[in-house]
Amino acid sequence: MLKKVMLPSLLFVAACSESGPASEPVIPPAPDKPENGYVYTIRPDIKVSEISPYIYGMNLRKEFSHTAGDYSTLVRLGGNRLTGYNWENNASNAGSDWNHSSDNHIPNQMVRGSDSNVPGSVASAFVGNCLDNGQTPLFTIPMCYYVAADKKGEVAEGDKSRWLENLPVKPTPFSATPDLTDGAVYADECVNFIANVCGAKGKMFYSLDNEPDLWHSTHPRICPTHISCKDFIDRTVNYAKAIKTVDPHSLIFGFASFGYSGYNTFASAPDWNSVRSGYGWFLDYYLDKVNRASVAYGSPLVDVLDLHWYPEAKGDNRINKSTSNTQKDKEARLQAPRSLWDETYKENSWIAEQSNCRLPLIPNVMKSITKYAPNMKLAFGEFNYGGYEDITGTISLAEVLGIFGKYNIYAACHWGDPGTYGSLAYDLYLNYDGKGSKYGSTLVESTLNKTWVNSSVFASLDDNSKLHLIITNKSFDEKIDGKFKIDSSVSYRNAAVYYVVDGNPGINERDVIAIDDNQFTYTLPPLSVAHVVIE
Repeated sequence: MLKKVMLPSLLFVAACSESGPASEPVIPPAPDKPENGYVYTIRPDIKVSEISPYIYGMNLRKEFSHTAGDYSTLVRLGGNRLTGYNWENNASNAGSDWNHSSDNHIPNQMVRGSDSNVPGSVASAFVGNCLDNGQTPLFTIPMCYYVAADKKGEVAEGDKSRWLENLPVKPTPFSATPDLTDGAVYADECVNFIANVCGAKGKMFYSLDNEPDLWHSTHPRICPTHISCKDFIDRTVNYAKAIKTVDPHSLIFGFASFGYSGYNTFASAPDWNSVRSGYGWFLDYYLDKVNRASVAYGSPLVDVLDLHWYPEAKGDNRINKSTSNTQKDKEARLQAPRSLWDETYKENSWIAEQSNCRLPLIPNVMKSITKYAPNMKLAFGEFNYGGYEDITGTISLAEVLGIFGKYNIYAACHWGDPGTYGSLAYDLYLNYDGKGSKYGSTLVESTLNKTWVNSSVFASLDDNSKLHLIITNKSFDEKIDGKFKIDSSVSYRNAAVYYVVDGNPGINERDVIAIDDNQFTYTLPPLSVAHVVIE
């Protein structure tokens, strides 16, 4: 066969040489082959947006401490405990989470180092620890009707003696040592304490309470019936004004909804059907009413729309349960981040079945913000994807953090201990080399020639013009031989790869990869996530 192919070519060359000078035959170029493998194209010259530093936040729990080894950029003091929190005596109430107990839980378990007997000590310790460690504090201001009066344990239904009225504005001058006998607690006096006594004026983020759409369920002693939409908006506006009057340069996070049912109908609020006319979901109503109040006030009252997101995606079980570790659970967890942005993906969840028009979540929320309150930012004050003692937790969380950066989320705080593997996702972004080196702060364009079923890619530039990539392999049994193309006017020379792989709960560093003509190849093992740093 080889002779039959070559012989005509030889004869052709000989015939040409008889009629003139010898020359090489003209061979037409081969047609371009389609790129069947994984091709990651990075365009660092196309700077998309700045990545908010506040997306790498944590909710303060007893598992976390403000130390040099904690690279979280934002720390939220929030959760159910804060709804009945009394900043004056440091008491809080557990609500239905635990026997409706009023006690010392916050100073004893959440903000260690604070003296529970000293007024304002929790606020002082929390804010001071954050600022000393270069972290931004997100402090919850209770907005419900009452707060804990004492620390005497379980509160019986109907026992009004165990509560103090919670009010937005103090009618008399502020005091650095609040009056514990005046029968009320005032939000603006708390803010004044933080701003002026703690020295945090203009440095604070404040959250307007926690999950008000569930107050009647979580805190029936202080909110026995479901708060109405109208009452909630009125309280939001009044407490926001109180905060802004004292510390006008603070940022206020509002709504703090527990989840999708809250976004949609304010968890079936009693007056939702009477106020919903013209609004697609409760988020529209909330944004419109708050924005109108802000216009009347002359400046924004709520700066950041805060939503809590615990995915409802299921394999055999809901993915963020501690027992969700079957193969189907893990597969569902790896795909669940796509519900945040990907219109081609439909997850296995009741939300997708009943309200698929609201997914993917981020674009739909952003549409409402653009229409009703275009200057408002978006945050996820609580979120959790589970699987944090398993590599699927690392991969899904790394992808979520990349999505937050790519889709202009302003702030995000993980709820709960992300565990051995989940913590590695944060390390890949904030401390990939063990020396505090970080992913870049400027988002640049990156594309993948395939769907995100088995892989994802995010790209950024840091202040030193280093190019950073986060790439994942979500396949359980197949490696990815990735081809990386850097479309840039800058020539890149080498890449260092830091990666986490299944079965090894740590960040590994590979040898430097040489880059030729702004291209290189790299093989991602099954179930792995890598941070590539390109010089």
